[in-house]
Amino acid sequence: MTRISGHKSLVYKECQPQFSIFDWDINSSLKWMEENWHYSVYVSIAYMLVVFSIQQFMRQREPFKLRNCLTLWNILLTIFSIAGSYYMLPEMYDTFYLKGINHSVCIASTNSIAQYWMWLFALSKIFELGDTIFIVLRKQKLILLHWFHHILALIYTWYSYGQNISLGRWFVTMNMVVHSLMYAYYAFRSMQIYIPRQIAMTVTSLQIIQMIFGFYVSGYAFFSKLSGNYCEIPVKTATFGFIVYSTFFFMFAKLFVNNYLRKFSNHTHHNHHHHHNAKSSKWTADPNIHHNIITIIIIIRMVKQQQQQQILQQQQQQL
Repeated sequence: MTRISGHKSLVYKECQPQFSIFDWDINSSLKWMEENWHYSVYVSIAYMLVVFSIQQFMRQREPFKLRNCLTLWNILLTIFSIAGSYYMLPEMYDTFYLKGINHSVCIASTNSIAQYWMWLFALSKIFELGDTIFIVLRKQKLILLHWFHHILALIYTWYSYGQNISLGRWFVTMNMVVHSLMYAYYAFRSMQIYIPRQIAMTVTSLQIIQMIFGFYVSGYAFFSKLSGNYCEIPVKTATFGFIVYSTFFFMFAKLFVNNYLRKFSNHTHHNHHHHHNAKSSKWTADPNIHHNIITIIIIIRMVKQQQQQQILQQQQQQL
């Protein structure tokens, strides 16, 4: 049995017999991430500088094709996501289906294989930044949702992994399953294989559903902690997750509306009014950054109010 000894985070647990690939060790991986998660912030800053520098560099240049490289990239990420889903789903079945929602949300995983894939998942968030390099080199539209999502997912994943939080299984399993379909879709697109529009809508819908579940389990853990129930996640980390998934939900939902519903509406309107300029039916998938900032501020205020109410209730009980 392997104990997570010397690990300063919230959880101290016994794990199943050591699972080792390339001498991987759960102790060292958790401790390293807990002490060095802030590197994800530096990586994010470097990522933005590189991406927007390339975008400026490409402004007066012809776009690169990169079709074969992009196909290979998407295939590799599809394989990785499918493998991660294969190893994470049994752990999710064991905890959620057999032991219930509270166990799956509030008791951290002791499955060393699942822990290994959570570690790989955290590292993969750096490699996924490569998606954006293809976009700017091919001079495609870079929307706010794309780069903002990559940065926030990287930082939150590294921050929370080092604490071995109980919600890790939820976040990793959902993301792996959705990415299996998403990157497979991208791979077919990069190979110029026709994909029905309904498939694209399904992928975006699954991303929205993922955000709803992430929002729900983060809220479940948050209110469990405020209620004084045992839950292996710090309040501030649950709050962070609550805000992250709320923000992602609104951004993906707006993308869905702009990408499919509004475009469909404009297309129908154009068919009934042929005298309109074709440009009138164009749309943009860029979410309004001011709306997202306002949403985050509102959520933070709500969380603070909940915390203040909880503190007042505890003080009244002590009196």
